[in-house]
Amino acid sequence: MSHSSEFMWKSLATCGVVFLGSSFLAAVGKMFDKDSR
Repeated sequence: MSHSSEFMWKSLATCGVVFLGSSFLAAVGKMFDKDSR
């Protein structure tokens, strides 16, 4: 039980990090896109 919950939390944390990283990269890309114009 503890192992499955630990795995679930790790997978959730990984998904959160990936989501935050992708949104951050998208924001940075938009900023650079504005600067280039």
